[in-house]
Amino acid sequence: MQRRLERSNLKTVQRGSGNRVTILDVARAAGVSKSTVANVFSGLPGGVTVQEETRRRVLEAAQRLDYRKNAVAAAFSSGRTHTIGVLLPQHHVLATSRVYRTYGQDVFVAVFDAACRANLRVTSLPNLDREPRVADLTDRRVDGLILASLRDPDLVRAIYATGTPCVEIGSGFGPHLIHPDNEGGAALAVAHLTGLGHRRIAHFRGPRGGYYAADRRADGFESACRTHGLDPGRCPVLDTPEDVAEALGLPRGDRPTALFAFNDCQASDVLDIAEERGLRVPGDLSVVGFDNSVVSELTRPRLTTIDNALGAQADAAIALLLSLRDGSELPEPPAPAPVCVPTHLVPRHSTAPPARTGR
Repeated sequence: MQRRLERSNLKTVQRGSGNRVTILDVARAAGVSKSTVANVFSGLPGGVTVQEETRRRVLEAAQRLDYRKNAVAAAFSSGRTHTIGVLLPQHHVLATSRVYRTYGQDVFVAVFDAACRANLRVTSLPNLDREPRVADLTDRRVDGLILASLRDPDLVRAIYATGTPCVEIGSGFGPHLIHPDNEGGAALAVAHLTGLGHRRIAHFRGPRGGYYAADRRADGFESACRTHGLDPGRCPVLDTPEDVAEALGLPRGDRPTALFAFNDCQASDVLDIAEERGLRVPGDLSVVGFDNSVVSELTRPRLTTIDNALGAQADAAIALLLSLRDGSELPEPPAPAPVCVPTHLVPRHSTAPPARTGR
């Protein structure tokens, strides 16, 4: 009898629905409610459990009717798109050097992977011809935003002010930040180099001006040097490639024997500067990067670096973004929760004990 009912429902759908099959058509054909069909096709965590026999009937009816879920209609009915936006800064998108685009690409891939595991779609929101406007980013095409290392505090604060759920990765100016353990990573680099016997260690820092990651890695470097009893006067913090070139051009007894760079890209620049100065790496100079990006594998020698656990950062960012999205419907949304993700050392070929004559 159930089969006769399904065939009767199917004929009714085919006569009355025209070319476009809707969720209501599937419900009639399967002999269930519209909400049951919606629960079967939601595919989202926390959804209502549907009995296996009912689920099978719904799927069979959908297959017979050639039903395709309409994501736009689902978004209108639920108020959610199940899509997140990823905003990368222009200097990651427009960089002429492939080396300097690497971090932005790595962030997007990590977020994409994490979003897929959470049954979310991802859209990239870089703007190639002008600075992005807040209205372009918060017009409800997405359920929330992930902001990757933006350097414009006014833009970030304006986005937060709209009430759009957003989480920052890497560096940030707002309350919801996921970041690697920058200070701890710097301490690991210094501990590695002092363990090899280096006592003159320089740091090629990232950009100044309130840049979260750069400031904390520099602070971590200086603190670690004090912890290991190094002479601050022999452990300079260098701002520019020109400063690095000048330091590496000092007499053998005065120049650094090791250098910790803000990221792998800057460490790659250090390798070039060392070569121009006639210095061997790691024979005359040991170099440590940060990020464990593809750059660290492509340089010669391959870079010793600090892994920034970008995959774990992306997972934490997605989890926090979903809690903010869901909490927006509660009387008291989740409190700000910066998350610090542990880092670890990846030793390769760019570090070694200092030459005897260079100590």
